Amino acid sequence: MFGNNNGQDKTETHLETIIGAESSFQGTLRSKGSVRIDGKIEGGVSAEGVIIGERGEVQGDISARTVIVGGKVTGNIHATESLE
Repeated sequence: MFGNNNGQDKTETHLETIIGAESSFQGTLRSKGSVRIDGKIEGGVSAEGVIIGERGEVQGDISARTVIVGGKVTGNIHATESLE
């Protein structure tokens, strides 16, 4: 359960930033870890991993190793490893 994964699955285990459902952000968001977005972002997102919740919305481009979209994205997505 708490075993060492030697850096694997870093996107899922290192959630660094959360934009809450009642929050909004304007500008470019950059993170070395993963970002979960349940609110609204107007601008770009660059991170190791990006998770967009069901109520999350991004109006801008996303660049990450892995991207999981459950909400709405208006822009381009550049995922170097996986896109769901």
